[in-house]
Amino acid sequence: MKFLSAIALGATASTGILASVIPQQEPLSAASVHYNNEMFLIELGPYRTRWVTEEEKWALKLDGVNFIDITAEHKSGLYPKYQTAAINSVHFPEKTKHADEVVPLLHNLSKQNMQHNLEKFTSFYTRYYKSTTGIDSATWLYEQVSDIIQESGASRHGAFVEKFTHPWGQFSIIARIPGQSKKTVVLGAHQDSINLFLPSFLAAPGADDDGSGTVTLLESLRSLLQSDTIVQGNMTNTVEFHWYSAEEGGMLGSQAVFTQYNKDKKDVKAMLQQDMTGYIQGTLDAGRPESIGIMVDYVDQGLTQFLREVVTSYCDIPYADTKCGYACSDHSSAHRWGYPSAMATEAEMENTNKKIHTTEDKISNLSFDHMLQHANPYSKELQIACLTVQRATLLTKKLLEAVDKGTIDKSDDTPVTIADFAAQALIIGAIHKAFPDDDFVGEEDSKTLRQNAELLDRTWELVSSTHLDDEESDALLYAPSSKEEMLDLIDLGAQGSCGPQGRVWVLDPVDGTATFMNGQQYAVCLALVENGSQKVGVLGCPNLAVQSGQLYEDDTDRDGYGHQLFAVLGQGAWIRKMGRSTLLPASRLAEQSPVTDAKDIRFVDCAAATSWNIPLHSRVANVMGAPWPPATDLWAAQMRYVAFAVGGCNAMVKIPFKPTHRSKIWDHAGGMLIATELGHKVTDLAGNPVDCSLGRTLAGCLGMIVAHASIHEKVVEATKQVLAESG
Repeated sequence: MKFLSAIALGATASTGILASVIPQQEPLSAASVHYNNEMFLIELGPYRTRWVTEEEKWALKLDGVNFIDITAEHKSGLYPKYQTAAINSVHFPEKTKHADEVVPLLHNLSKQNMQHNLEKFTSFYTRYYKSTTGIDSATWLYEQVSDIIQESGASRHGAFVEKFTHPWGQFSIIARIPGQSKKTVVLGAHQDSINLFLPSFLAAPGADDDGSGTVTLLESLRSLLQSDTIVQGNMTNTVEFHWYSAEEGGMLGSQAVFTQYNKDKKDVKAMLQQDMTGYIQGTLDAGRPESIGIMVDYVDQGLTQFLREVVTSYCDIPYADTKCGYACSDHSSAHRWGYPSAMATEAEMENTNKKIHTTEDKISNLSFDHMLQHANPYSKELQIACLTVQRATLLTKKLLEAVDKGTIDKSDDTPVTIADFAAQALIIGAIHKAFPDDDFVGEEDSKTLRQNAELLDRTWELVSSTHLDDEESDALLYAPSSKEEMLDLIDLGAQGSCGPQGRVWVLDPVDGTATFMNGQQYAVCLALVENGSQKVGVLGCPNLAVQSGQLYEDDTDRDGYGHQLFAVLGQGAWIRKMGRSTLLPASRLAEQSPVTDAKDIRFVDCAAATSWNIPLHSRVANVMGAPWPPATDLWAAQMRYVAFAVGGCNAMVKIPFKPTHRSKIWDHAGGMLIATELGHKVTDLAGNPVDCSLGRTLAGCLGMIVAHASIHEKVVEATKQVLAESG
């Protein structure tokens, strides 16, 4: 959907998906299906035609042969001359240009909406275009589109949805959002499904093919119409959303639409097809990194190149060029009439979903998080954040290597000071360049550096010499070009404050300075707080080893570069190994199971902490009947959140000695989000939510309780009891 938003605003192209994988399913024994003797003219390639029966059509699809049914064109005489180039000369931008308009729209996207809509869409027994339930599903979809347009107010400015009727029953759906010109960008998906073994009788849930594309397109429409500019018709171009009928029958619905558009001389500047956006298991099984497949055959090459730019700009996974052959989805119909068309898919073609066209094309096989790469909120923010945290962790490792070699004195706090300043400068530099309107909250200011020339020189040497090995990834990260610019960037962090409005990046360049110097666990921390709410969190843990399932200060990754944990609100939490180059593939972290027995409560704490009342923490555990002392004891505040994610912990209490004590926001932002995404709840001691909009501290938060949702209320009650007893 980020693709679609960018295209709609930029009058060009970007996303689509396809279907043409062969299912393997035994036909029903003793099944007898009778077709009439009607013959159909199909096109297997440019000017390669054949007359077949309907039964032969399905046999060809079972054999993996794609085709376009051109019977209606043959009868009408409106057969297109195959176009090797677009009818109209269209210049597509070399780079994306509308990030300022697109990014705010992306924040409106909802994975939950997509899942809810797909659950309903797959509840129809089949969406076969000749079936009654196929008409019912189209009617439901039409009503959803109509409601979105009406509720947005766009209908008052000329937006509408219409049924494009066909003789077979199921209609196509066209929603039109007028712009300042009649030049039109078309975003398409097909709404029908099919079970090729018995199309008229067997269930065809069609979750991936093409329910996934359908709901992705529907959520794109909803998101676009959150913009007053778009609702009021002030876009440069007109945008149409198409949901085609009868794609599985040989592009019947889209052919009828584009034949009519050619007849009406409609000025279509770009067409993008959304077909299959949710399946990743084939890619993972092949040992390939998760990616977006981009079709390079039977497409407009200029539009396809722009599609690559859109993926690079707005997604945090790469693209992979692939081929699907002739007539693999509805973009083929537009392409035949000379309209610039492009298409992408959920993976390289050989790794796409093998269960389509069967009863097993179900939601359970799909990844909504992958679908969010086609509709991904905060994907650019996440990509830049993950890369800049990885670069900063390399800086800290580089500094420790210098300490080990004796080139930097370990006897004082100089290494820690250099690491803090240098990492803060690199992180803020990269984020500020990518998002210049955002603010920052960081722990350091540059006063010490400005007063100490030797320290300044050492810090600058480290900043100016730290790069990712991958040139393409490193090019995405800005770095200061002078000492003075470095100092100014550091001060941006000292000047910022979180509030109820606006976007603020909260960072702790080195969380756990004491353990950092000892070669133990520490973290480089970065979080995006928007309007007082955490949206993105990234923790780089250079010494983190995860093999044991436990987390200890001295159990470190001695041969590698540690691990990175990250989360986007509503999209779960993830982990990846860190390296020196591009980002490595990430794996989603599983939510912890509910805790049903007190003996399974696993606290994490810090026995050396001087601000927190550890004896009272012990009493809380005793009241609950939980084991104490905790097996996991960590100095760095953010590493304790990591213990919730990968160390098996499920409870933490922080009772301050002084009632006036308030935590710094950089000790918790990001880590709290990761814990929450894994099923934990974060509150103050009274059970109230943590407010991140109150400046540079968690000013409204007296103490803290973090616990799995299944036991959180019990921890709160035990804490209240202990506090009451202690006076």
